[in-house]
Amino acid sequence: MTNAPRIFITGDTHRDIDISKLNTNKWKEQKLLSRNDILIVAGDFGVPWTFGEDNTDKYILRWYESKPFTTLFIDGNHDNEDALREYEIVTFLGAKCHKLRKNVFHVMRGEVLHIGGHKILCMGGAKSVDREQRIPHVSWWPGEEASFQEWQHFYDSLKSEKPDVIVSHDAPGSIVTDMIARYAGIRLLSTTSENFDMILDDIFENGSCVKDWFFGHHHVDKDSEIGGIMYHALYQRVEELF
Repeated sequence: MTNAPRIFITGDTHRDIDISKLNTNKWKEQKLLSRNDILIVAGDFGVPWTFGEDNTDKYILRWYESKPFTTLFIDGNHDNEDALREYEIVTFLGAKCHKLRKNVFHVMRGEVLHIGGHKILCMGGAKSVDREQRIPHVSWWPGEEASFQEWQHFYDSLKSEKPDVIVSHDAPGSIVTDMIARYAGIRLLSTTSENFDMILDDIFENGSCVKDWFFGHHHVDKDSEIGGIMYHALYQRVEELF
């Protein structure tokens, strides 16, 4: 009998800018992991940043490939949507993913991972507040915000799969306000969370199996229980889900 996989999650890595939290001297537990164990990055993975993979992209992907665990990530607003679409689409752990390396996968929007008896609904995308200072299809991509079809797929997966965990890049605006803006006295990032808020209303009105919601984007580490769901804002920490 094999042991159930261990599942870890962290916030934005931004290519190589915030990757140091995954070094073995900071995240020592990885030395005990195997390919069956999973690390999930909650958006702004940042690789590949260049269409066709430049030398830095290749180096970082080799670094992830050398790790003993399997890396999954959702896309954020600082991910090259054009480049991600060029990778082979495979089904991995029940979800449609782009396969970047043998143990590195991009989980597509609205897909559900089945890991160790848990169902994890994934939703990438968000809105960049600095898009006017960026170059389209070079440092900013129009596909950063989810389409109507992707939101519909997310909602359909929520209803049909009844996941117990949601992993997204952004989060409902009402949750971000309660957890982060009021707590820290900071200005909210402009986001696409109106769609999340409508879905959250449905969760509260009709009930849901969702127990935990993990997200990145806001560069804060904080946990809060709101309406029976534990919300986890992630940035520098690496948390074990179960």
